[in-house]
Amino acid sequence: MKQQTQEQHHANIIYFLENQAYLRDSVYEQILWAIDMLHLNSEYRTYKSPLKIEHIRTGSAFYFYGADDPQKLKSNKVSDIVGVWYEEAANVKSAEVFDQANPTFIRNKSPYVNDVKVFYSYNPPKNPYDWINEWIENKSNESQYFIDHSTYLDDELGFTT
Repeated sequence: MKQQTQEQHHANIIYFLENQAYLRDSVYEQILWAIDMLHLNSEYRTYKSPLKIEHIRTGSAFYFYGADDPQKLKSNKVSDIVGVWYEEAANVKSAEVFDQANPTFIRNKSPYVNDVKVFYSYNPPKNPYDWINEWIENKSNESQYFIDHSTYLDDELGFTT
């Protein structure tokens, strides 16, 4: 988003968390933290209902949704999307949530990007047969997926203490 807003483009990012009730205390606060770390606070305004963080100059925004019912998202009309992020992706019911929600947002891609980047972050369940472990294993052979395994121990910049 920073690159797009610096170029005066309208660009939106969609954030999902399985339970909508926890959005404000998790991904919303994480984005505010990142904006603060980049010293960009004066460029954004925040909204609590609905949850949204908006870039003042371009109107670009971070939108936050619960992933508990992807059917509710099918008629969503957010335009100029550059990214989608599923935080705690292992907590959604199944990969069907991704399959139903992603096309809704990807078809509203920004004209300034080649594709919408979709991120899935989570702590892997201990059960090796959990649906998300199998889903990631299947995606590891697909060239359009980049899979990174990291932990707090890999934090070279000191974000986690």
